[in-house]
Amino acid sequence: LGILPLGTGNGLARALNIPLELDQALDLLIANPKQLPVDALQVEQRHFFLNVSVGISPQLMQETKSVQKRRFGLLAYLWTLLKRSSIFQLHHYQLTVDGRLQRVRAAEVLISNISLLDKPARVFGPIETICDQQMDAYLVAARNFKEYARLVWNLFRHPGKSAPRLYHLVAKESIRIEANTHPQLVQGDGEVIGRTPVEIRLVPQAVSVLIPASDPAQRSS
Repeated sequence: LGILPLGTGNGLARALNIPLELDQALDLLIANPKQLPVDALQVEQRHFFLNVSVGISPQLMQETKSVQKRRFGLLAYLWTLLKRSSIFQLHHYQLTVDGRLQRVRAAEVLISNISLLDKPARVFGPIETICDQQMDAYLVAARNFKEYARLVWNLFRHPGKSAPRLYHLVAKESIRIEANTHPQLVQGDGEVIGRTPVEIRLVPQAVSVLIPASDPAQRSS
């Protein structure tokens, strides 16, 4: 799979160090790129490579208009968030993680194919975690802007460490999310794909992606 970064946030391209300029991304495809077999998150018959989530993010994606995303990019989501403080409401969920049931209360349940914030200033963590045959669940229980600001500050000061209002689980096979009250929106890789309940299954080495032969950070050092 060769990736051309034409999306709103280009999260997968950023995670894999693929150039965000179209001409550079095209050059990569013919410049002896490296092949990386990446895992996938399967929901029914569809596959996603970055994340699947329930809570705040799918609400933002549904309520942010396409014209705003084309014009302002990721800032469009921030504007929607500022207008909807009620979006921080915590919900009760039942998570079945590799067959083990857990009851949680969170504003966001994010199932990520990549270990997030393991390194300073790099949101998407080490590239090798997209092919480590496991998925990471991040449960965010912050209830307002102040708690979110404190959470982000702690994560950037101490990457890879636990933080208040954030809980981390690991699964090797599957995660099922059920909302206790009414069905919640679900997004996959930036697109609203349905409502809970949702089951995410890990597909190891689902596809090989073309990436730069070396890390750009290493080349510039």
